[in-house]
Amino acid sequence: MIYLNHAATSYPRLPEVKEAVLHCMDRLPSSEFRSNAAKSASLAPACREKLGTLFHIRDGERIIFTSGATEAANLIINGLPLEGKTVLIAADTHNCILRPLYNSDKRPALKKIPLDSSGELDLGILEEELKKGAYALFVNHCSNVTGILTDIGRVCALAKRYGTLVLVDVSQSAGCLPVNMEEWQADGLIFTAHKSLLGIQGLGGFYMRKPGLIRPVKFGGTGKDSQILTFPDGRGAAFEVGTQNEPAIAALDASLQVLLRITPEAVQRREEEMMRYMAGELRNLEPVTLYGDTSKPKGPVLSFRIRGLSVSDIGYILEYSYGIIVRTGLHCAPLIHEDLETTGEGTVRVSISLMTRWEEVNAFVEAVREIAGSCGT
Repeated sequence: MIYLNHAATSYPRLPEVKEAVLHCMDRLPSSEFRSNAAKSASLAPACREKLGTLFHIRDGERIIFTSGATEAANLIINGLPLEGKTVLIAADTHNCILRPLYNSDKRPALKKIPLDSSGELDLGILEEELKKGAYALFVNHCSNVTGILTDIGRVCALAKRYGTLVLVDVSQSAGCLPVNMEEWQADGLIFTAHKSLLGIQGLGGFYMRKPGLIRPVKFGGTGKDSQILTFPDGRGAAFEVGTQNEPAIAALDASLQVLLRITPEAVQRREEEMMRYMAGELRNLEPVTLYGDTSKPKGPVLSFRIRGLSVSDIGYILEYSYGIIVRTGLHCAPLIHEDLETTGEGTVRVSISLMTRWEEVNAFVEAVREIAGSCGT
């Protein structure tokens, strides 16, 4: 079996990750602020420190762990004062952000920033909307449909000129592309652990540059200040409530040790080489359509279609005739398909990771060549 669906969840697991989870399950239970046993000290502070190093966040102790990017986005969106405000959303925004915004009781005015002809965020239209006044912009660092990258530093500089907050989703780029919050000066960041950070499901988080910008919307046990029951103005309340997912934190702490040693820059170089080769080979197949400008640097994601076949048929053939797992459909990012003109059935998405081998890439290319050849010209 060849697994090329890493944009959903990375696989297989690093040996270090599996060992860390097993060790966590065997040792005394722990969670931050909830144990006096030295041998069961929580790994959360050390994991936060590594994330701070990876993301270039100086105050990494303020990185908040959640169950994933979806919960992180919900906590930010429900904690921001969005009533009567205009919120801009990039066309490639994921449903983990779109659905909380579209279903918010605060009813913000939502405006989509479309893509330009190359598949990148249209910065001209973005500036036009910023001039009109917008409270916040949610933007993707790397599209999980096309792999196209957004110049976050440029976007943040533009938004800062007009006083607009920028919240960046790095779920698809964290671990495989450099993420530099000090350089970007973004106001917030959302991440998940189970993609290119090479952790396991059930963990993600967020970071906000300015303390107090969002109000807590969940309350519960934190392991400290247990005598306090009410937080009338939200001050003093914690964002991490309930028992933490310590096995997932242990997994992420282990994978971060590996990624910091290898560096995201090195991962990016390796994956870009694979993606350039893959796109170059598929581009030469007449019935194949690629989405997004594949001549530009991009993340480890590629979307395509083959004329004469539905995307579900292509996915089925790849899996059951060639043993290759990909992803088909809208990929939880419906707005981008309006711009790509793929609304309805979406695309076939192939995505790689640090785990992907060259022989797997070659096998995929040969499989698509055979399938495309069977469709005629």
